[in-house]
Amino acid sequence: MIYRFKTDFMRQIAMLFSLGYTRWFGGEIPLNPHYKFVSLKARFDELYAINATAQQRFRRREKGVANCKFLVWFDEKNATLLWVLLATEGDVYNEEKFYDGMNKKTRISVSGYELKTVPHRGRKPSVSWAMKKETYEKWHADIKKSIRTRNDENIEKLWYSLRRVAGFSELRRQVFKLQRYAMTEWKRSRRGEYPYEKIFVGWLGRFKQSETITDEELLLIAKSKKADIF
Repeated sequence: MIYRFKTDFMRQIAMLFSLGYTRWFGGEIPLNPHYKFVSLKARFDELYAINATAQQRFRRREKGVANCKFLVWFDEKNATLLWVLLATEGDVYNEEKFYDGMNKKTRISVSGYELKTVPHRGRKPSVSWAMKKETYEKWHADIKKSIRTRNDENIEKLWYSLRRVAGFSELRRQVFKLQRYAMTEWKRSRRGEYPYEKIFVGWLGRFKQSETITDEELLLIAKSKKADIF
C-alpha cells in the first residue's frame, strides 16, 4: 500500500503493530529510476508474500510462518519512497535483517518519530508515535534559543510547525509539554504573558479513510517528475 500522507502511513504502521506485526526493517529509495521500486516490491512479494490473501495468511500462521506487510509513503516534496516491511512472529526469510520493534533500542522509526507501547493502569498498553529523544531535545533547544535571542520570526515558525504535528497521543503530550515550557521561558526571559495563541493538536480520526496511490498512478508521477528534469 502506497500512502500519500505521512500521517496515514504512520497510523497504518501503528495499527499493524498492535495486531502483532512487531518485527521490521525499512529503507528509502528515490522515485526515479522507478524500476528500482518495482523490483523491490516484486522481490518482497516473492520472499515475504506481501500480497497474500487473508486465507493464505491464515495458513501461513498455522504453519508457523510469519506474515508480512509492505507499507510505503510517497514523500512528494523530496521525490522519495520511504518503505517499511513488517512481520509477525514465525519463520521468515533473512530473519537477521529484522529488528524487534518491542525493544526500546530498535523501535520502528520514521522521520524523527518512533513507535512505542504506552502502559496504562488497569488496561492493556496502547501504541503511539512519539518524538525520539533527540527530536524532542532539538525542539526544546530551538524554543529556548529563539525566546532568549528575541527571534520572534523563528518562534512563529516553530509554533506553526508544532500545530501541524500529527495527533497521536504521545505526540500530543510532548507538544503540550513544549508549549508549557515556551510559556514559562517567555515569562522568565521576556517578562509578561506569552503572546501567541495556544496550540491545539486534535486527536486523529480513528476511522478516517487513508489516501493511497496505485502503482499505475505512481508510475505516471514518476514519468512526470523525470520529464521535469529535462
